[in-house]
Amino acid sequence: MRNRFLGKSVTVANLLAGRDIASALNGISQKPYMAILPPRVINMDGLFLDGMTLREIAQNAGIHIAIAPENAADIWKIMRG
Repeated sequence: MRNRFLGKSVTVANLLAGRDIASALNGISQKPYMAILPPRVINMDGLFLDGMTLREIAQNAGIHIAIAPENAADIWKIMRG
């Protein structure tokens, strides 16, 4: 995924902007049902670095978006709904 918000030299998942994630998801030809994002990609207010929300990205990409829990074992719970 390209980090256009902070530049291509920044490769840390926690520093991805919402618009970069939305752009990457929109570039997928066969849309997945859900995208699970790293747990620290949003702040305590539920916002990405550029102020986008999970809802905005989900609506823009047309898929469900979830934030992974800190405990990777809990990802199964998210996938089951």
